[in-house]
Amino acid sequence: MELTNLLKHTALLFLMSIQMTFAAKYYVNAVKGNDNNTGLSPKSAWQTINKVNTFKYASGDVIAFNRGQTFTGYTLMPNANNLTFAAYGSGNLPVIDAQNNLQYCVKLNHKIRITFSYLKFYNGAVECMDVNNANYLTLDSCIFDGNFHEAQTVYIGLSYYTHITRCTFKNAASGGIYKHPHGLYLGGGGYQIVEYCKFLNNQSCGIHINVNVNPDGRVLHPIIRYNWFEGNSQNFQDQASDSLDFYNNIIVDNPNIEFSNGVTFSYEGAYSQYAPKNALVHNNLIITNDSLHGHIGIFVYGAKAINGLTFKNNILLFMNARPGKGNFIYQQAGSGAIKFDNNLFYRNGGNKNNFANLQGVLYKSFNEWKASGQNPNCVWTNPIYNYPKYMNSEFLKVLRSINKLSN
Repeated sequence: MELTNLLKHTALLFLMSIQMTFAAKYYVNAVKGNDNNTGLSPKSAWQTINKVNTFKYASGDVIAFNRGQTFTGYTLMPNANNLTFAAYGSGNLPVIDAQNNLQYCVKLNHKIRITFSYLKFYNGAVECMDVNNANYLTLDSCIFDGNFHEAQTVYIGLSYYTHITRCTFKNAASGGIYKHPHGLYLGGGGYQIVEYCKFLNNQSCGIHINVNVNPDGRVLHPIIRYNWFEGNSQNFQDQASDSLDFYNNIIVDNPNIEFSNGVTFSYEGAYSQYAPKNALVHNNLIITNDSLHGHIGIFVYGAKAINGLTFKNNILLFMNARPGKGNFIYQQAGSGAIKFDNNLFYRNGGNKNNFANLQGVLYKSFNEWKASGQNPNCVWTNPIYNYPKYMNSEFLKVLRSINKLSN
């Protein structure tokens, strides 16, 4: 048995070495390139995405776009497995621009081990990136900016082992039939990791987890960590995860939005059987701003269908002085229990007589809520003096590094 395993391992290493031997790097230059070139050096670069789409690649090949240039006219459609799409040269990220004319900047179906690195995707008429049944996808240091007609900047459906890191998702705004577009939509599949990313000014959710319309089923064990959410209406909404781990994220809502939530757990009306279960939300900073209509730190809709929801070691902070109707916690419909453990609450202005609304039962203050026997380990104190208890030094380093990311 040991000999058999050794032979299998040796054969695998041999095959990988063959792949590396035959892998090549191809260059694309929108200004000086020519599709009749070999593409094998910057001086013999290709010119168009059409050439990129139609070339026959070997496993492990790299396709590099020239920085400071914009590539238009075609949707990028990877046609083989184990490819990397990247940047070369100096200057701003290369831009794949759908010009609000093409449905997608990128469409990726039924592929394995595709990587996009240091690229910007802009103005997809439907989505900047549409992904279906693509396992081991990596998005690294990319920007997804704007989809002004449809649903989200990036959709990832029925895909497993996705890794998204150091990316920015921003400016999803409605101009079509879908009125509430998202930054990133995870629909079905599982084991996604989303980390060190920014979600900015999306008209609906920064991240939206759902079953999609097929339905695709729950998203299994997603990990959402070390991200910055700001200016989105629903910063994070989960309607279909199984064993979500959501931690060390920073959420700053937009005081100019009429309604806004920090984190939301609910379910798609027709698919309550896929409602979130066993979600752990811990060590996050949720900054909420009052409005006349009321912003909410934690919103849970349909708690009876949602099982095993735990909030632990989070800081929830109301910041401004508007006399609004905002709540730290709002639970609507259903009778399921939510567990709170060792969270810190504090209001620096705003309506101090409006702490929580749990299925129509109002708690005017933190003390009233705590006196009801719920969650005795939670505290009300200024986080400036208590953050080390809730946020470790690694979290603070991440906060500083995320702030340096390009918009």
